[in-house]
Amino acid sequence: MHGHQCRVAGKLPEGWQTALFDRKHPEDFQDFQSLYCWIKSVTGRVSGLGATTAYDVSRRLSVKLRLEPVDVYVHAGSAAGARKFGIEGESAPLSNFPKEIQALGATHAEKFLCIYKDSIESRHVTLDRNRS
Repeated sequence: MHGHQCRVAGKLPEGWQTALFDRKHPEDFQDFQSLYCWIKSVTGRVSGLGATTAYDVSRRLSVKLRLEPVDVYVHAGSAAGARKFGIEGESAPLSNFPKEIQALGATHAEKFLCIYKDSIESRHVTLDRNRS
């Protein structure tokens, strides 16, 4: 368990029971987004679980299910890093980020934004969102 997860450890059994109640199966999820939306609905029903838990659990399950995110999911630390590029919201297409971050792929971009949020120079970059 990562250090940032220790605060929710006591809530995870309740989350597990809530998830079991939904009777979902691996084949119910066609992509990362559908898995994430369901996990987010579970964490939303358990007081004390939030966006970071939803993303962490989704990522772990998505590895087993071979469902890779195509967008960058921003929450907590990664949201702070994304804001340095003028990006707001729960997720953003990888193409909204500078090419250096795009080269990392969605999963590593999320980690990069979180780890280096305090080192990224704060500047609202005007990005060409229509480039191919």
